Amino acid sequence: ETERVTCGALYAGPMWTVGTDIEVVSEREREAIEGEIVRTLVGDLKAVLTEKRMSWAFCSIARTRSDEIVGDCHLNNLEWPHGLSRLCWMAETWAPSSQRQERRQFMLARPVKRTAEEAEELLKQSGARPWWRLWK
Repeated sequence: ETERVTCGALYAGPMWTVGTDIEVVSEREREAIEGEIVRTLVGDLKAVLTEKRMSWAFCSIARTRSDEIVGDCHLNNLEWPHGLSRLCWMAETWAPSSQRQERRQFMLARPVKRTAEEAEELLKQSGARPWWRLWK
C-alpha cells in the first residue's frame, strides 16, 4: 500500500490575469484576486493529494464578454473535472465586465517530513498563513 501524507506544502505560482487591472484595485482586492484559485481549490486538493509524492495542478478559467465560462483544470497531467467545476462556480461570482476576464495559476504540492504539529508550529513562528500553505 502507498504511504499516506501526514503533512504537505502547497506552493502557488503567480496569478496570471486578463481583464482585471490589478494595478488599480485596492490592496485588499488584489490579495483576494491573487488567492482566489487557491482558496477555491485547497480543500479539494487536500482530499485528492494523499499519496507521498510531488503533485501539480494547472488551472485556467475565463468569463467572456457574453458571460460564457470556459476553463481548463489538470491535476498531475490528467483532466480534473471536479476542479474545473469549482473554478466555473468561482467565475460565476465575478462582476460582469465589458471585456474577457481570465485567471491562470500553477500550483505544486509536496509532502514534507514533519508531523502536522511540527509544521503548524513552524508556520506560527514564520508568520505564514496556514490556510493555503499546509494541510494535515
